[in-house]
Amino acid sequence: PAASRPDTSRRDSTAAAPADSALTVDLLGRLEFKGERTKNDRCFANQLYSLTFRCASQITPQLDFTFSLRSLGTFADRVRVDVDYDSQREFDGSNTISLAYRGREGEFLERVEVGNVTFRSPTSRFITSGIPSGNYGIQASGRLGPLRFSAIAAQQRGNVLRDTVFTIGGRAMRVPERTIHDYQVEARRFFFTVDPALFAGGYPNVDILNPRQMGELAASLPETRRPQRVSLYRLIIGGQPPNPNGPQFTILGDPDSRAGQVYEQLREGVDYYIDPSQLWIALVRPLSLANERLVAAWTLRVGGRDTVIAELGGTPDLEFTRDHPQYAHLLWEPGLEADDPAFRREIRSVYRLGGDDIRRETVALRIVAGTSGDQEKPPGLANTYLEVFRLAQSTNRALFDSDNRLWPRRQDPNFNLGASTVSAASLIRDVFIVFPSAEPFSRRGLAFAPTLVANDTIYRTPAEYLYSAQHPQSFYRLVATYESSGSTSPGTIALATSQIRPGSERLTIEGRVLTRHVDYEIDYDLGTVRLLTADSLAARPRRLTMQYEENPLFTSVPTSVAGLTAEWLFSFGSLSLTAMSQRQRTNFTRPPLGFEPQASVVAGLSAAMGWNLGGLSRALARRLPLVDSLAPSRFDLVAELAMSRPRQGGGEQAYIESFENQGGIGVNLLESQWQYSSQPALGARLPGRIGGATLDTTRAGTLAFQNYGTDVDGRAVAFTIQQIDPLTTLAGGAIAGFEQVLWLTLYPLAIGGLGDPETGQSRWRVRGVPSGRRWRSIRTTFGAGGTGVDLTRAEYVEFWTQADTAAIRRQQNPVLILDFGDVSENSVAFAPESLRVAAGDSLYTGKRLQGWNRLDSERDRFSRAFSADVNDLGLPGHIVEELHVIDEGIPLLVRSHPTCRLGAGRLLPLGDMRINCTVRNSRLDEEDIDQDATLNFTADQRERERLRRFIVDLSRPETFNRVGICGPPVRDVNQSHAPGSTVCWVQVRLPFNAPDDTLGGGPPLRRVRALRVTVVSGTAKPDDRYTQVPL
Repeated sequence: PAASRPDTSRRDSTAAAPADSALTVDLLGRLEFKGERTKNDRCFANQLYSLTFRCASQITPQLDFTFSLRSLGTFADRVRVDVDYDSQREFDGSNTISLAYRGREGEFLERVEVGNVTFRSPTSRFITSGIPSGNYGIQASGRLGPLRFSAIAAQQRGNVLRDTVFTIGGRAMRVPERTIHDYQVEARRFFFTVDPALFAGGYPNVDILNPRQMGELAASLPETRRPQRVSLYRLIIGGQPPNPNGPQFTILGDPDSRAGQVYEQLREGVDYYIDPSQLWIALVRPLSLANERLVAAWTLRVGGRDTVIAELGGTPDLEFTRDHPQYAHLLWEPGLEADDPAFRREIRSVYRLGGDDIRRETVALRIVAGTSGDQEKPPGLANTYLEVFRLAQSTNRALFDSDNRLWPRRQDPNFNLGASTVSAASLIRDVFIVFPSAEPFSRRGLAFAPTLVANDTIYRTPAEYLYSAQHPQSFYRLVATYESSGSTSPGTIALATSQIRPGSERLTIEGRVLTRHVDYEIDYDLGTVRLLTADSLAARPRRLTMQYEENPLFTSVPTSVAGLTAEWLFSFGSLSLTAMSQRQRTNFTRPPLGFEPQASVVAGLSAAMGWNLGGLSRALARRLPLVDSLAPSRFDLVAELAMSRPRQGGGEQAYIESFENQGGIGVNLLESQWQYSSQPALGARLPGRIGGATLDTTRAGTLAFQNYGTDVDGRAVAFTIQQIDPLTTLAGGAIAGFEQVLWLTLYPLAIGGLGDPETGQSRWRVRGVPSGRRWRSIRTTFGAGGTGVDLTRAEYVEFWTQADTAAIRRQQNPVLILDFGDVSENSVAFAPESLRVAAGDSLYTGKRLQGWNRLDSERDRFSRAFSADVNDLGLPGHIVEELHVIDEGIPLLVRSHPTCRLGAGRLLPLGDMRINCTVRNSRLDEEDIDQDATLNFTADQRERERLRRFIVDLSRPETFNRVGICGPPVRDVNQSHAPGSTVCWVQVRLPFNAPDDTLGGGPPLRRVRALRVTVVSGTAKPDDRYTQVPL
């Protein structure tokens, strides 16, 4: 039978302690030995020479040793042991290791502790709340006459949490305080259905919670603009639609929009709430920042009749139809710019306060400004910010109007039509703070007074920046306090935390300190407190204050603690001194600004003295009647002086930008991430550099791209970084692995490829090709699902490649064209026209474009799903649409003929185009970059591409940033380089903000979707010689 898992729960060391002279040791160990072997039947060529991955590995032995040790007791009458360690515990802070020495009576040193120690300081009102009890180090305490002292040197292990206040009685009520910055709006959830710019004279000061104003705005719209009944639709970009037969809309007002994407209709009262005015909606859940689009279509009431006018309100259809075009209005999609009309449809005046556990009547709100966070009034004005931004009550300007400014309100039709029970009848279960303006903090909104600071950036910042490091600067903060009801039973408190350090909690009810095992029980792992006498403690609503310490999940900044306490005891009281130093140690070599190590010193002096004043009782008895002269009188003096001061070392430094683990955005050079691309747009600069006719489709040649291959002798071609860059040095015992290199081989125009498996010779010949330069392009996508990457902070484009630096052969080096942005999806692919089958040999001839001006994908056309067993059929170019075959003199017409088939785990010669075969390659191949299921540009529209273009002419030495290792070129089977030539690795470094050309105004740098690399042969390259360049 399988061995049971040992008990790893933490033991309470204060319970069931053995006798003073006994020492118990409980050791449980488990040793497991096994061997593993990994074999991948679908192995790719680039995995054959990886240091960390093998297609078939040897049996690897594994040794796993786990143990637990529990020991409690004393030995030598002076040393106490308390060990509770388990190697399988999730958090190291849950283990306890403690050795304590107890001195003899009257000795100078009374106690020495090693391991888990707790800093015991005299009672203080200010200092003890900031001293963590969980430390690991050494602590000593002793006594010298009337002086008692204690010293500690340890590493901090715990986090001190401030007081948490609950209201118990019935259910536990928590009273948190939450701060919301002005830019932290509830994004991608609240939208206007119509363009708010149509609200003449009202926008942006539109109060969406004012039914009268919303009704007036709706009535002010003409009949052809006023929605009568709104339908919402959501699109999952790059995903599978829930209903494959859903409507396929063209976006109104977008000339580049094309039908083809399948939308999902949302259900009113289930997926979204719509205001009775039909002018704004609220989604049950926010839209995805990366891959969701929201559109709307509505009916109009013209002449007293409900009608559909497609060009005005769209077509609110339930499913796809071919009877008429389908149109809709765009409400939101990823990549919207501030100047887009749909950008202002998002409502950014709503802030989420919390869930349905909030008691609305207890919400108190303040709006503050300034760095101190306590400035509630603008300079020179008597009104508070709460009044200025119109959130105050009409009868009491000092209080927040929770009845009217918290949404949903009780009178709102917030019903969940899909709920199965009455308790779940609310559709929107969150609580939001709604301002009476669409732009409350803008200059044209409610911050119109010159004395107010306006924050217009909030309403022009793209959605992905609001909650990122590039968020707008915060000028105002919403500070809210409220009571939050718990979902636990009466007498039980959920702390919403775990891994509480044992013994660190301190509970008080209205000043009375509670005792564990008497008044309450606590589960440290689950973070729950159960009151044992709930019937008496929680008989009425009472305030419970709790302070505790938790083990951090991750100790990111090591902190050392050194402290000293001293207490002088007198006959009339005591005088105590506490001093503690905390210092952090950074894990960074170049700490970024804000992560530099901090240090502080905390010190305090407190006195507690008292004197009995018997004479005062006698004097009062003589002067006042009914006063007992024997009643005690006493004078107590309690005083404390404390200070906390940061201590920054003179040598501490912080860097505005750290280059550790921030080497920019790497382009994935894995061959499976690249595909054949489109014909590049000419732009303004390219015709003058390479000629306007060079990029004609008749000059497009075959291009092979691969990571690993063999040379003419059958040896694998691979390079380490030291074989490329001579300035690279490896420290210690580091081993340099093989670099990921993408080899690009451009064929002569007369050779189509399709090498023979036996001889390696090309079986595809093309006649009548033009002479001169040739080209071909490939592309890779950034991000998942066509989302793109943010390149707004990119500074340089860097890569290594090979070039012939000899002046006599320099003009044979190719030209690389790097295009970042929205490239055309109209991939250039061609296939042979005919096949002549002969005994022992076959020959393909001719050349014809395939799939031109059409978007091709291996996805299922109906469900948009992909299955390698069913859909991995290949793309045009590798699948010939019509092939004329002559088999032993018999003419045949074959349709959908595959010209290749990629086998897994094959290492082909360098420059063999069969490595790029899309037929049965066990992965999805498609031309759709933005995942919208439609072709973005046809051949006639390719000049509409939005690009940042860099033209790298490797025949010009000034292109190189520096030259690396030089040597003979790789001897490939195609003989790409002339005999006796020498090539050098060269580094190219291009300023990203200084492109050679910008097409279509440039791409949105927030979402750069693709990189297209075009290889153009050199001006002096012979027509019959291959061009080879690695990246």
